[in-house]
Amino acid sequence: MHHAIRNNNRDVLSVLFYGQDITPEERQTAEQIVKANALNRNALSYSVQFYSDSGKIREDGL
Repeated sequence: MHHAIRNNNRDVLSVLFYGQDITPEERQTAEQIVKANALNRNALSYSVQFYSDSGKIREDGL
């Protein structure tokens, strides 16, 4: 963990990305950054989701 824990609140970190031209390298980078941020924030869990466009996010009810 990079930062000291300041309280006992543990969040769930959910990050959504959208775009039609997301490369495999960009996906990998995004997943690594979200994982690192979850660790730094002492998150209970995290998830990363990719969508082709913002309309797909709405279809999933998010």
